[in-house]
Amino acid sequence: MSDNQEPTTTRKKEKGRSVVLTTISGSVTQPATSESTPEGQDAAVLTILVESGKYRGSQIKLIGLDPRIQILMNYSPGQHIAATGSLDANGDQYQLTVYSIRLEE
Repeated sequence: MSDNQEPTTTRKKEKGRSVVLTTISGSVTQPATSESTPEGQDAAVLTILVESGKYRGSQIKLIGLDPRIQILMNYSPGQHIAATGSLDANGDQYQLTVYSIRLEE
C-alpha cells in the first residue's frame, strides 16, 4: 500500500455496464444494521466517517450484500475499515455498495 490516501477508482464490468469502483476508508460510527434493499435483498448497513481523501468528513453508508453481510456485522464503532465498491451519491448522502473490505490497524 502507498501512503497516498486519495480514493482509488477502477472500472469493473457488470452486466454489460461499466461500474466505477472507489476505495474509501474511515472509522465506524454506528454498529451495522440488517436491512433490505429496494430489490428485496438482505444487506448489512454500516456507517463510517471518512477520514481522508476526497470524501473526508462525510458519513458514508456501506451496503454489504451476501457474502459480505456477516463481515460487516462484525465491525463495531471505533474500528477502522477500508472498503472498495460502487459509490452512489444522493445529494449529500453517500452509499457504497461493497465489493471488498479490509480491516485497518
